[in-house]
Amino acid sequence: MLKKACPQCGAESFSADGTGEDWVCPECGSDISDVKAERPE
Repeated sequence: MLKKACPQCGAESFSADGTGEDWVCPECGSDISDVKAERPE
């Protein structure tokens, strides 16, 4: 599982995809594909 934080609204988003590509913030709809993904603790 991967986690990203949206730089536009600050919302955290999680994905089980594993690649981190083609990622849209579920809160504000911003494209966060270029944001570095992290493994949640």
